[in-house]
Amino acid sequence: MSNESNGSDGKIKVVFLHPSDSEQYPAKIGSATTGQQALDNLVKVDFIKRGDYALTHARTKKTLALSNSLVGSGVADGDEVIVTVLDRGASQNLAQFE
Repeated sequence: MSNESNGSDGKIKVVFLHPSDSEQYPAKIGSATTGQQALDNLVKVDFIKRGDYALTHARTKKTLALSNSLVGSGVADGDEVIVTVLDRGASQNLAQFE
């Protein structure tokens, strides 16, 4: 995954939307790039912090399985993918008040 301009290398351009602000990260992904690989790379380039996230295809509003390729899940050239923080700690935090 890179943020270079789209070319004839078989990759598509996708825009990742930040989970907490209006920041966007345009990237080129290959047809085999999985959701998890995309998240790992977004952490590597400091777009997001390490944590639990979900990806949603903005056009279809469908949650993307992290183990599947984004292209195989229907993401096409020019699409936006929404990065969402998963709040797995809420139930644990509430338990301390019981």
